Amino acid sequence: MNFLQPLLLIFTSLATIPIIIHLISERRYKKYYFSSIKFLKEIRSGSMKKMKLKQWLILLFRVLWILALIFAFSQPFWKRIKSGNSSLENGVIIVDNSFSMNLDEQLESKIKHLEKQFSEWQFVKISDGKFSVDSVKYTIDNYFNANGILNQNVILFTDLQKNKMTGSLLTVIKNAEKVERSNFIIQNEMPNFNVNISEIFIENSFHPLDEFVEINIKANSSIERFDISPVYLNVNGKRIGQVTLDGNGYGSFSFIPENDDWILGTVTIEGDDYEKDNSVYFSFPVQRKINILNILKPDDENYLKLAFDAIEEINSKTILPSELSSNDIQEIDLIIINNLYRFSSAQFRRLLNYSQKKPILIVAGKETKNNYWNKFTGNLTKRSGDNSNSFLTLKKIHSKYKFNQFSQSQLKIKKHYRTDKTSKTDIWELSNSDPLLFKNRKLKIYTMLSPFDFSWNEFGLSPYFTRLIKSFIHQAIYFPNTNLQLNESITNSGQEFTIINTQNEKERVQSVFSKTNSAGFYEMRFNDKTIIYSVNIPESEKVIEKNDAKKYEKVEWNSDVYENIKKLKHGKSLNELFLILAVLFFGMEMFLLAIGGKEG
Repeated sequence: MNFLQPLLLIFTSLATIPIIIHLISERRYKKYYFSSIKFLKEIRSGSMKKMKLKQWLILLFRVLWILALIFAFSQPFWKRIKSGNSSLENGVIIVDNSFSMNLDEQLESKIKHLEKQFSEWQFVKISDGKFSVDSVKYTIDNYFNANGILNQNVILFTDLQKNKMTGSLLTVIKNAEKVERSNFIIQNEMPNFNVNISEIFIENSFHPLDEFVEINIKANSSIERFDISPVYLNVNGKRIGQVTLDGNGYGSFSFIPENDDWILGTVTIEGDDYEKDNSVYFSFPVQRKINILNILKPDDENYLKLAFDAIEEINSKTILPSELSSNDIQEIDLIIINNLYRFSSAQFRRLLNYSQKKPILIVAGKETKNNYWNKFTGNLTKRSGDNSNSFLTLKKIHSKYKFNQFSQSQLKIKKHYRTDKTSKTDIWELSNSDPLLFKNRKLKIYTMLSPFDFSWNEFGLSPYFTRLIKSFIHQAIYFPNTNLQLNESITNSGQEFTIINTQNEKERVQSVFSKTNSAGFYEMRFNDKTIIYSVNIPESEKVIEKNDAKKYEKVEWNSDVYENIKKLKHGKSLNELFLILAVLFFGMEMFLLAIGGKEG
């Protein structure tokens, strides 16, 4: 038997402590003379011997579990008589280059140390979320095939964090094709106490000036308690809030934007062993007005204007269908087509291009014979058995927003159309389970299946309608994607733009910017417009647990990692055996002590 950490064997001297204590505590008996011994019980010689034997057994098991535990920490291994090809001259080292590994400031020096010790080996760095299982497998197999190597040495240098990437790498190594193989894990340490923001949810997509923004958060922790880690909200460089998380790791903030500009916010949690994964960034624009374009003919009724007039942040403009070509729609947030109008091919293409980024709401009018939007609305038919005296109400509102403060039964519909379209996402659903408002799956085109007409419904008579329309508009209007994970790309549809990175450095980019390797804010400028992206660490890197790697030979990182692996290649690790023996001997000691207590 050999040891990877033989210096730890010096602690075997600790096993003598119980023996010394036992010898010191041996009692020396003195003689006492009694006038009468008739009240003393006869003490049998056999009972004394049995008691002494039990004490020596307790001492023996106590010494044995201490020795077994020290042996386990010394990493023992059994040297094979027939070791076969145990050369470490070649092989593949896969380096887990994930975010959590890079939290270790010594990572680069450790990698250089490995490259020096395993100088002839193939090194492969794998970043989280940017790897293919097949490509890693191909790299391993191709290396050994090209060099005619039968004995496969594969080493994974990782912190074993429990995520999809690490699990996939362990599977790739396990299923390598070669006959002889020895797989090792060089294990980098993880933090003892780590807490981070696992989820952040901002209630609305649209953020008007002078209205509250609500931010809800959820945290992960490597221990059960959350109240020891305060959470702070920073907005545009100022700390404006602090909360203590509840027992499940939840908390929330509310604040009012101070100006109509971009909000750059950071939620930061403090008090753990790693600081670099403690912040989540978010950004959104504050808008003073929502610009809506109504396309409407004079003979079509429209009471949406009444609702728009009640919503302060909405600025609406009404035009005829023929006037679409001469109006600039780039600054419009939402287009409402108040009937199934026919447009020229040029106008139609213009609207479809618009709907790739911003929403169009099509309202089915009283007449549906000439439906020029059939591709998006489906074939429309009136509901059979219409009773003009009966009303339907809303049953479901599929939305990010909360509507508990109003009764859905206040929204009344007398008539509506039915559609045969199946590839859609329902937004509002009536009490008879028919959709009232739905969205096209690919484009931002919404269809309303009841005209905005008092003879068809009583929506406009309810204050809830204004609230509902406002919430729909907030949810539907174009909102730029401003949140990215590390190493994801910022693109601008082939246009040239300027990026200002987290270090406030400017870079001119043709169409794609991919250097988002540090969390923070990235500002993209083009055509006098600005979009600010918040880049955060990947969700998979916020997991505290480790992958189960019992079937692999694990070697803790130290400067002698090469020699340790070389020794292990000659034999089988006995760590688990000695840990089991330590538990067994400790259990026997406890059992004997328990028996002794009952007999006493």
